[in-house]
Amino acid sequence: MMKENKDNSARDGKRQPKSPLMRVISLLGSLKFALLIVVLIAVACIIGTLLPQGSQVAKYLQQNPDAKSRMDMLTAMGLTNVFSASWFTMLLVLLSASLSVCTSRRVSAAVKAKKGLVRVRITGSVITHVSMLLILGGGVIRGVWGQKGYMELREGQMATFFMSEKGDVQQIPFGVHLLDFDIEVYEKPGDTPAMPDSDSLGQVIAQWPEKELAAAIPVVLGAEYIWPSELEVSKADDSYHIRILQYLPDFAVDVDTREVISRSAEPKNPAVLVSVVSASGNTNDHWLFANFPDFDMHANSDSNTVSTPFKLVFERGSGASREGPPPQVKDYKSHLQILENDKVVLEKIIEVNAPLSYMGYSFYQASYDPNDLTYTLLQVVKDPGVPVVYAGFALMILGLTIVFYLCPWLKARGEKTGEKS
Repeated sequence: MMKENKDNSARDGKRQPKSPLMRVISLLGSLKFALLIVVLIAVACIIGTLLPQGSQVAKYLQQNPDAKSRMDMLTAMGLTNVFSASWFTMLLVLLSASLSVCTSRRVSAAVKAKKGLVRVRITGSVITHVSMLLILGGGVIRGVWGQKGYMELREGQMATFFMSEKGDVQQIPFGVHLLDFDIEVYEKPGDTPAMPDSDSLGQVIAQWPEKELAAAIPVVLGAEYIWPSELEVSKADDSYHIRILQYLPDFAVDVDTREVISRSAEPKNPAVLVSVVSASGNTNDHWLFANFPDFDMHANSDSNTVSTPFKLVFERGSGASREGPPPQVKDYKSHLQILENDKVVLEKIIEVNAPLSYMGYSFYQASYDPNDLTYTLLQVVKDPGVPVVYAGFALMILGLTIVFYLCPWLKARGEKTGEKS
């Protein structure tokens, strides 16, 4: 009778419902739950790879303006900033909790294990589980405390903040100063660029039909030519001094200051400033345009300025030619200085895949403006979870080495020792 009562009590004890805490622990320790979280994280990673993320959204909308409503909906759902979204961080937390339960069970098994080889194998498994926890923990730390954005600088400028991918201004505890920005290009893929000779800028053609005179004057800045020559002067009433004063690859006039400028280094609208001085001292300074040979523009308002009896035409040369594909960019570099209390504490030239790191912040060369060669765009990243992730990878290598190399070696050694004995 007493035995029957004990059996009934034991059955009643088994039927007692689990506490909420035990139910949560049981769920976290379930293999099905862990696999579900892993699948959800994998799907999130696929979405983050296929959809534009962060600053890529603005570029995508520039190319596809009709997609604005769709992108707004995806942004509201948190799918355009997946890897820093709170729901993605929560998935990492759940997977970390599941691994923590599994790790605690492994630790308990290692403590209870009596045989040396079994204990070593379980210990290796525990280390591997802990390494995965550290890697996931590093991801959670990055999602919660990490920062990422962009900093725009021009030569000579300094900034103490950057714009995050969410559009917020993030302050940094030091100053970043752009000392210099440089671009290296190839004229042709695989060729080393060479500086063009002055003659390759082109030539100025002087034409005097009435006197049956013509001459080709190479564009060499600062050079002066006397035309007609001594052999030809008998055909003309006077000789002229022709001087090349200036060359601009992309001629433009500033609408505010009315100053002549070059919009870029690309020879889109090449022009030369030519000064013509007669023997009597009359001057005529005017711009000649390769793209508009029938048009010229006077550059001075001197009272001695008179028109010339001949015509000048500017023909671009090989150095100003746009035939073929544009030069390919070999590399672009930013010479940065880190300042604290107006003192330079660090200086480095950064380029793609060679960032500058200081106080947990890393500055990567991100982009540039081909029409403004003094401008650079830097990507700013602060990831406090990186050391934790590196520690996790180190422990993972140790744990896998124990499980797949040390344990088989100990087992083989034990079998050989048993055979000899």
